[in-house]
Amino acid sequence: MRCFERMVINGRLRSLNAGSYMLRLFLNLIIINLNDKMKIPKDRSSKIKLARNPKTPKEILEKLSEDKDEAIRLRVAENPNTSPEVLAKLAKDENKDVRRFVARNPHSPKEILIEFSNDKEMKAEIALNIKTPEEELSRLAKDENYVVRLRVALNPKTPKNVLAKLSKDKNDAIKEAVASNPNTPKNILAILSKESYWQIRTSVALNPHTPKKIFEKIAKDKEEAIRRALAKNPYTPKNILAKLAKDTDSFVRLNVAENLNTPINILNQLRSDNANHEFPYVGYRAEVYYNFRTLKS
Repeated sequence: MRCFERMVINGRLRSLNAGSYMLRLFLNLIIINLNDKMKIPKDRSSKIKLARNPKTPKEILEKLSEDKDEAIRLRVAENPNTSPEVLAKLAKDENKDVRRFVARNPHSPKEILIEFSNDKEMKAEIALNIKTPEEELSRLAKDENYVVRLRVALNPKTPKNVLAKLSKDKNDAIKEAVASNPNTPKNILAILSKESYWQIRTSVALNPHTPKKIFEKIAKDKEEAIRRALAKNPYTPKNILAKLAKDTDSFVRLNVAENLNTPINILNQLRSDNANHEFPYVGYRAEVYYNFRTLKS
């Protein structure tokens, strides 16, 4: 009996040893495979492609961040898959452009963005970063440099109260940026729709959150560019698009024809648009969009 038990035990031990050997072999193969994947190409163009690819593993991006070539480090700095730790290191890079891309990267640590907000060369970059803290955006909105204020006005994460203040800026370009910001309060858009500078009114016409009442007023604007912008806006109400389909300006009608929110019956009417024989393009585009939408449905 004892002899039989010994045979069983020895057999089990041998099978365990064989199993552990196979397990070690399997793990070694995995490690070798991972090492092969971690290999970085030697040629510059391949490195740059790897550094800019958002699917590149974080470990490889970390290795590439130490490359002597600044162009490669720059691509790592803009890569959305680069870890916050690597971005923190690149924030101290000797190359200014590398630091700029770190400032633009939404995955950069909050501490780095706050630090950059005090840097004359970097604050214009973080002003556009959607992850910049609101308190920093509020402070940057008061900056003497109009480029910094302009970028704060363009940032979709800028608080509404800050945008309201920027809407009173002396610089028309900043007002225009506020008018285009989807986060701008509706009452501010109403005020900006009355601005004398036509490009500000154009931005209001293109803003997806402009109230319907403002759209109705803009539809009667004397400036053709504003009506063209309104006809292009996919959020323009159908009844307003129907009115714009009868506009005297050919390009307004063209934009209505190409607007996917335009009712099919209005699009059908525009197929026979022949108000201007020198510009028959409206009817042609209406025909194309009508066929596309009816076939799709």
